[in-house]
Amino acid sequence: MANSSHKDSVVFFDITDEDTKKVINDTTPSNTVRKTYSDINLFKKFLKKEGESRDFDKIPVVQLDKLIARFVLSIRYKDGEENIRNYEPDSLTSKFNSIARHLKDEFTIDIKNPKNLDFEHSRKTLASARTKAKEMGLGQKPRKSEPFTPEELSEFTKQGVIGERKLKYTKVS
Repeated sequence: MANSSHKDSVVFFDITDEDTKKVINDTTPSNTVRKTYSDINLFKKFLKKEGESRDFDKIPVVQLDKLIARFVLSIRYKDGEENIRNYEPDSLTSKFNSIARHLKDEFTIDIKNPKNLDFEHSRKTLASARTKAKEMGLGQKPRKSEPFTPEELSEFTKQGVIGERKLKYTKVS
């Protein structure tokens, strides 16, 4: 009987850097991927408005830090035709985190690390923008669902929106 050692049975496959990226991407939740993609497109749109067309890693760090800070302060959304609204504090953070995720994954630029003083300005701007948004009453979860009142339940029942219904089933042949 042959003496087989553990060392003889170990095998290594050829793995590229692209293979490792694919494994990471495949295990990242699809909503995170979609959100990051959407927010990065918003940031690119902002950069275009600012006259900046270089890839993120080609923009000098000091300038990129300032651009991220201005993005966080300037972004708004349209609610209908004419209402322009500020984002909730958590939404601002979410957009900042999407930019951070993209920069870290694609260019190994870590803007969230407090030890990275290169991006201290944009982190402080985000914190200040969150505080200002909260002072404006944002972030109070105004869209929280509330239970229906007895009057509302009664009206829904009268209108046939809720209550017992007799369903007719049609036999399909």
